Amino acid sequence: IFAGLALVTPLIAAPASAEGLRPQPGDVTLRAGPAGVLFDSSAKLQVLGFPMPGADLKASNSLTASVEAEIYVVNSVSLSVTVGIPPKSHVDGEGILAPAGRLGSVRYGLGGALVKYHLNQDNPFQPFVGAGVSHFVSFKEYDAAVSALKVDSSWGPLVQGGAEYMLNPHVGIYASASYSWLK
Repeated sequence: IFAGLALVTPLIAAPASAEGLRPQPGDVTLRAGPAGVLFDSSAKLQVLGFPMPGADLKASNSLTASVEAEIYVVNSVSLSVTVGIPPKSHVDGEGILAPAGRLGSVRYGLGGALVKYHLNQDNPFQPFVGAGVSHFVSFKEYDAAVSALKVDSSWGPLVQGGAEYMLNPHVGIYASASYSWLK
């Protein structure tokens, strides 16, 4: 049902064992903060196996808290895993389904694993890019106009760009934007 999402996360960064600003292999960074999940949703709906032309849906955006753990493999390359507190999103009818209003809601989990390349690590402002995979898990569906609503879990490619500004060798401010293609 959910075709894609974007994640924007301003966070606090805390490298666990860096002597200077440049992380060393084996250094671990922990981040936590708010995350916005912005859906670019669409659907190909069927009734009794027949397509419904003009029927579509829209998923509401969500705000949640997220946590990321990152380990540096070499000075400029890291592996990271991000998860969040499962938010709830509403699914509303669009197109010919608009009169139905709320179709249902879903409580879901969203996570990602990335390989990141970090630039400019000898300076406080440190941009990065990353690529990996995201996972959407549907924990619970809530019926509304649709009974027996089912939202499937899915995997998709994930890209990310962002930067952190190190306030000192152990604390920084972090912001990123991610995009994943999910079905």
